[in-house]
Amino acid sequence: MRKYVEAEQCPRYPAGRVSSSKLTPWLPYLQERWRAGYTNASQLWREIEGRGFSGCLGLVGLWAAKQRVLLPAPQRYSRQQPETGQPPLLRQSQPVPCSAGRASWLIILDEEKLDDEEQAARSRMLQADPLLVMVDRLARQFIQMVKERSGQGLDQWLKDVAASGIKSLTSFANGLRSDLAAVHNALSLPWSNGQVSIV
Repeated sequence: MRKYVEAEQCPRYPAGRVSSSKLTPWLPYLQERWRAGYTNASQLWREIEGRGFSGCLGLVGLWAAKQRVLLPAPQRYSRQQPETGQPPLLRQSQPVPCSAGRASWLIILDEEKLDDEEQAARSRMLQADPLLVMVDRLARQFIQMVKERSGQGLDQWLKDVAASGIKSLTSFANGLRSDLAAVHNALSLPWSNGQVSIV
C-alpha cells in the first residue's frame, strides 16, 4: 500500500494500449462546437486555448481533418456550416475510458501530482459514476490515515466501508479486520517491521 501512496506519478502502460492525448479532455467541447456548425480548426483551437488547452494547433487540425471527411465536399472548408442540420462526427473521436488500473491510480495519487490531462480524466470519471465518488472518498480517508500514521478513525472507516456495500473495499476491510490489533499498531506506532541494522 505504501508504494502506491508514495508514488510520484501514474504508471505508464505498455505499447498496444489505446491512450489519450492532450486533446482528450477537450473532445466534449470540440464535439459540441462542431455539431453547432463551427468546423474551422484555427477557431476551435483559439477557443480551447483561451480555456486552458496547452496543446498546439496541429492537434486540433488533425482531429478536425478526420471529422471533415464526413462533410459534403462544397462545405468541407467553410469557416461555419449552414444552420440547417448538425455536421456529423466520427464515432472514434469519443474519449477512451480508463482501465481499472489507471482509474485506481487516479484515485490513489494526490491531486497535485496529477497533470492536467490526468486531472481532467479523474473529473470525468467521478462525474460519470456516483459510486466512484464514494470509492474516492473512502480511499483517500484511508490513505490519509496511513500518511499521518493515525488509527483514530480506523474503526469508523471500517463501518463506513461495510455500509457502502462496495465489494472490493469490503474485501480489503475484511482483510484488515482479520488482524485489527496489528493494523492499529501499524497506523499508530512509530516502529515498522523493516530490516533492523546492527551497528
